[in-house]
Amino acid sequence: MYLIALLGYALGTTTRMQLTRKYHCSPNRKVIGSSSGLVPCGVSDMSGTEGLTLPGMEDGVLTTREDIILVGDGMAKVTALPNRPYKYLLAANSDHYSKYEEIFGGVSKVLSEGVMDFNSDSESKGSSLRHLANLTDYGFTEIDHILLEGVPVRVLIGYASNIKGAEALDNFAKEGLAANFFTLYMDDKVDGKLVKMEARNSYQGNELVEEILVTAYQEIEDDMTINDA
Repeated sequence: MYLIALLGYALGTTTRMQLTRKYHCSPNRKVIGSSSGLVPCGVSDMSGTEGLTLPGMEDGVLTTREDIILVGDGMAKVTALPNRPYKYLLAANSDHYSKYEEIFGGVSKVLSEGVMDFNSDSESKGSSLRHLANLTDYGFTEIDHILLEGVPVRVLIGYASNIKGAEALDNFAKEGLAANFFTLYMDDKVDGKLVKMEARNSYQGNELVEEILVTAYQEIEDDMTINDA
């Protein structure tokens, strides 16, 4: 997700949401490969499969579906990916804990788990999907009010170079490794509710890098911890 570390933690109620996330590849996009060099997005650089299209990227778009619960001390998430059929990835992260599991046929397998001094991965803890209020204080500019599939939304835009804590993304964007221009569509009637996000690279003709569509949203009255989630 290219909203990582843009907003940091914001206080809000326990929230559950489901979303569809799409990663877009193109001939211009590069990613860091297995040997730390830059390779084309969506193409394998591993011995034996080098040059072949990665599973799930046949149309240049990797679509994942996620069910997440945002709690006071972190986030729990289940992800379904097309390149892992019949499998689900479960992640639970807080400031001092991280766990990843793979679920297949109702049986879970722990991939990694540990207690840490501090979990620095703000994306995995849900920072960028929390109650997104006061966006203009973080460098976003409100430009319009429109209907998005029948939902009244506020449209806000922001460049990484102007967003607090996201300046480094601008350098990655210049190398074709990230997005640096973000468009947020916020529900006009529910304060802080994200409806859709688009991430683009302004150095490559505003090429679409990633988009997120929130398909379900629920605020839960009970205060929950990462263990409850």
